[in-house]
Amino acid sequence: MIMQIRLLFACAILTAQFVGDLRAVRLELTASEDAASSQGEHATKQTPVPIAAPAAAEAPDDWGDSQWITSELVAPDDAFVKEWRDSALLDLKAQGMAEDRIDKRNEQTQALLALTRSPVVFRKQFTSSDTCKRATLRLSGLGYYHARLNGEVLGDHALAPNMSHFDVEARFQTFEIADLLRPGENVLEVSVAPGRLYEVPGPFSNKDAYNETPLLRAHLRMETAEGLMTEIASDTSWQASIGPVRRAAFWVGEAFDARETAKDWQNAALASGWNPDMLADDLPLQRVVRELQPIKHTEPQPGVHVYDFGRMTVGKVRL
Repeated sequence: MIMQIRLLFACAILTAQFVGDLRAVRLELTASEDAASSQGEHATKQTPVPIAAPAAAEAPDDWGDSQWITSELVAPDDAFVKEWRDSALLDLKAQGMAEDRIDKRNEQTQALLALTRSPVVFRKQFTSSDTCKRATLRLSGLGYYHARLNGEVLGDHALAPNMSHFDVEARFQTFEIADLLRPGENVLEVSVAPGRLYEVPGPFSNKDAYNETPLLRAHLRMETAEGLMTEIASDTSWQASIGPVRRAAFWVGEAFDARETAKDWQNAALASGWNPDMLADDLPLQRVVRELQPIKHTEPQPGVHVYDFGRMTVGKVRL
């Protein structure tokens, strides 16, 4: 399946361009923990791995030998990416927008699309003892990340970590992952998109970007029943690649090509000069709180499908 998705910020219209059978479209709404607590029976719980509270005995700088890593890899500006950009410029006249606003809106959309970057998938293969009793993983991926261990999603949140002045302090999450480790070979993958690391506070501001490429810092401490400690730290031994998400941006969503997988792995690079203070992310995180079905479907041009969910919202799409 080829799929292109654009979810407009803070609204309920989804544009999807695809080749293949469309079985179902769902929109998973995201909100902070505070908002989720008010959703009642609409709230959903997805907790593959709980986010652990920082241990009192751990110092804020207890990151071992871990370093900030990055990669300048980028997906090619191929036909798929160009078609995704084109699909963002809908027939605004057909939607009833006044002529004097159409050119301005298209200009703004082009400026937003110019900020899109390729998320990078960072990978580390490591071994674990069959007597491992505790494994604590700390992650900070800037601007946003999601992680998988042996294919299992870590955490139930989205758009983590919470935003900060990235060059001053970086927020992180802590995961207890002993139950997901396998005796022997394990694989940790972290997909990181620049997000507001690059797009802050948007294309219509004079604020310089913090960094153009995504950044990752990771530290895993494993303890066996015999008291043996092993640490895995982010460094240039980690590998980097581009996965199925070919472009992503905070304001215009992402271009997802299901034909692509992470391949042609290269060594990650050190993020020279990047050394913000590390801060445990104790702010409410974004989580899925409700699932919507579209109330209207139109096809303004061949292969471009618009799904209207009938309300203002922020979320992600599941086909």
